[in-house]
Amino acid sequence: MPDNLYKKRYVMDILTVKQLDTDKVKDLVYGLENFEKDKAVRAGLYAGGSILKRGGVMRLKSRMKSPYGHKGNLIKAFRVRVKRKKLGVLSGFGYPIGNHSWLLDQGTRIRRTKNYARRGHGPALRYWEDTRAEDGSKAMNAVMDGIVRAVERMENGKS
Repeated sequence: MPDNLYKKRYVMDILTVKQLDTDKVKDLVYGLENFEKDKAVRAGLYAGGSILKRGGVMRLKSRMKSPYGHKGNLIKAFRVRVKRKKLGVLSGFGYPIGNHSWLLDQGTRIRRTKNYARRGHGPALRYWEDTRAEDGSKAMNAVMDGIVRAVERMENGKS
């Protein structure tokens, strides 16, 4: 087995879409206190991560052998986590039941035993790459909309 097989185990698959317009975000949260700014930005990031999560689950279910009523470990392992210290969101699979997600996404070649018996292969489903390509712009829009909604909610609560 190749060595890189074990190096690809991720706790969460990270999707980097693009950097937000920081000036626009600073203008939105200008009148808020520090902890309120943090809550507003986190709410927006979580909204964007949720869009990627929904797209990933939808594409994974549609590309599995049995897309109807499937309740596998990968479906249960989808998580959205906002980073604590840095601005960012991780959208992907939780540990430990999502460790094999990259095998389905990238596929595997035909594997053989010591006696050269075939043990099959896994075709690449490419659901996560397609989610990044198709839902990336929607996620960025959702981040900005989520920040705007959170700021409006906090300002209405102050008045």
